[in-house]
Amino acid sequence: MKVWVLTGDKMETAAATCYACKLFRRTTQLLELTTKKIEEQSLHDVLFELSKTVLRHSESLPRDNFSGFSADFQDYGLIIDGAALSLIMKPREDGSSTNYREVFLDICRNCSAVLCCRMAPLQKAQIVKLIKTCREHPITLAIGDGANDVSMILEAHVGIGIIGKEGRQAARNSDYAIPKFKHLKKMLLVHGHFYYVRIAELVQYFF
Repeated sequence: MKVWVLTGDKMETAAATCYACKLFRRTTQLLELTTKKIEEQSLHDVLFELSKTVLRHSESLPRDNFSGFSADFQDYGLIIDGAALSLIMKPREDGSSTNYREVFLDICRNCSAVLCCRMAPLQKAQIVKLIKTCREHPITLAIGDGANDVSMILEAHVGIGIIGKEGRQAARNSDYAIPKFKHLKKMLLVHGHFYYVRIAELVQYFF
């Protein structure tokens, strides 16, 4: 299970939040793909430099694309901002629009966590769609508490809205609504398991 943070906050605030919730650990090596980096080097150079850094260590270790990494794997965390993402998603002049996206996805696959900051609401949905359509076709789940998360919630396979100070827009557009973020654990690991069992037994009746 991979956790991505998609937020409109500035990089420093978002990174501090990731450290606070232990998504990033002290041993995590942070990789930056931001406009500041792209100004110093071209997007092509930055992407392939990050790709070499991440893949150099991972190729020598046994790794499962779906479930995670071996115990000796270097913990990487990627930080990307909205402006850099728009450059990656923009079709290239030579017509090959997927090259940068594939390199970006390869980097993300080898990172334990990804932080996307300074994101517009539509960019959040773009990220979810990009993950949905990649070659592994993972099941995506989006969690949000405000109107700016609605497009992301609608795009994901499962959308969860949190009812709170931000209003009820996210909850109204979600598949499931919860009053507090802490209830997510019970919802996924307890009620989700029971629901799976019920569906598995109910299917027998159709046969």
